[in-house]
Amino acid sequence: MLHAHLLIWGFLVWLVSLGQVQAQEITDVVKRAFKVWSGGRLSVEIDRGSLEVVTTSESMVYVEVIRIVDVARTEEAQRLLQHHRLDLRQEDNQVVITSALTDDRDGPFWRRRRSPVQVRIRVRVPQRFAVSFSSDAGNIEIRDVEGTVMGQTGAGNISLHNLRGTVEIKTGAGNLEAHNLEGYLRAETGAGNITAKGLMGGAELNTGAGNITVEWAAAPTKDSRCRSGAGNVTIYVGSNAAFTLRASTGIGSISTDFAVHVDRSWISASAHGEVNGGGPTLQVETGLGNIAVRRV
Repeated sequence: MLHAHLLIWGFLVWLVSLGQVQAQEITDVVKRAFKVWSGGRLSVEIDRGSLEVVTTSESMVYVEVIRIVDVARTEEAQRLLQHHRLDLRQEDNQVVITSALTDDRDGPFWRRRRSPVQVRIRVRVPQRFAVSFSSDAGNIEIRDVEGTVMGQTGAGNISLHNLRGTVEIKTGAGNLEAHNLEGYLRAETGAGNITAKGLMGGAELNTGAGNITVEWAAAPTKDSRCRSGAGNVTIYVGSNAAFTLRASTGIGSISTDFAVHVDRSWISASAHGEVNGGGPTLQVETGLGNIAVRRV
């Protein structure tokens, strides 16, 4: 009987010691620098992780890739990093970044998201530089760039600040934010909110389910459209802005600070009219939600 108790006690001690093997964060950093000139392009294709793009006063592109592995043993971290396909290269005046974990890239989506490897990419580019990106999942942030910005992420938030040029962005699920953008903004999310403030130009914004809030720093200079499948849409424009308003909601109400005609029924509403003599068309739509057009 004593022998059996000793065996059981030893087994319990082994279980406790096994549970004490804790995961640790192992960080690996890769840095590269590329000599470029103004007017080039940054092209990024990643299967996961965050991407941050800011500017530098130099004629250089600086790339920093931070890989964080959360595992119990160093050997396992080394194995996982060996399966991370990372390519940083220059093609004429274009810098190309590709990143993918090859050991589970073809596996189901839930497995890839639970990977112990985190990837964070930080890039500095000249101010006049175009940016294109593609990501399966991850957050994107781009600041202070003058040039075309185009890209999409399967799931993640996209944040833009102080951009000049044409911008076309899309996320399958996530919020979109744009602050101080001069040019044309085309943004789409399958499910998430869209917030755009300090716009100078035109915009085409679409969310399948979420709220839209837009504030023009100057009157829209091009025809613009804001549409939500299910969510409220709030527009802010200057008191002296000249535009033509066309708004409709399937189920909801419309309120406006401008003198335009509003038709209301039991569950739906529509509004149309010229503001300050008319101008570019501002089309606002929601299938289920309220619309508000306010003066600033």
